[in-house]
Amino acid sequence: MATHSKFDGKTEASDVAAAFADQIRGKTILVTGLIREAAATVVGYAEPTIDIVINNAGVMNIPKRTLSPAGVELHLATNHLGHFLFVNLTKAKLSGARIVNLTSNGHALSPIRFSDYNFDKMEIPEEEQPARAACEAFGVPWGVGYLPPIAYGQSKTANILHAIELSKRFKSEGIAAFSVNPGDSYQAVATILVAALDPKLKESPGAYLDNCQITEAAPFAMNEIAAQRLWDLSERLTAERS
Repeated sequence: MATHSKFDGKTEASDVAAAFADQIRGKTILVTGLIREAAATVVGYAEPTIDIVINNAGVMNIPKRTLSPAGVELHLATNHLGHFLFVNLTKAKLSGARIVNLTSNGHALSPIRFSDYNFDKMEIPEEEQPARAACEAFGVPWGVGYLPPIAYGQSKTANILHAIELSKRFKSEGIAAFSVNPGDSYQAVATILVAALDPKLKESPGAYLDNCQITEAAPFAMNEIAAQRLWDLSERLTAERS
């Protein structure tokens, strides 16, 4: 549970900032954008450490299946691999840092398609197929071919799994990662700030937050074996080992 049990979907960013003013004061906070260029700049900062990293860059619902220059489906490449690479490239500055991955409740649409992350195939294992119930709830067509919301959902599941494995692998260096469904425009960045600032969350590294509180993501997005597999796949796809 977060420190303030009364925080919810109606909590505004200013409320969170006021509650955790002591956690903001004197901190170096980084919101990510471009990857290798930005990473090189960050590593060159005079500050010895970065206190908070908010992995925010992303794309959504690209109408036609598109691959990155490296040959990876663009939702996964931008929304996950970019963040994965950035953190690995700036790790020297992240001792004791808190890392926040922006995800979405749309993660529930799809697990990671380890056998077909690029949406090349029309047949994939059942456990990698889109979640029928979530598709129905979101009003999204079900299918194993390329569908923009499903590709987006896969990348958002990756954000959650990345936070889980990142917290596990870098625990000895005091790094804790969290994933956040940022909510609607009313809430703005409130849940993001809870994940970035609430000291009580140190007890729950890798947690998923929604409406300013820790909550459960889809089971496939909380699976530790899937988190390990995604990390290994990400290392191969970025040619960058931590």
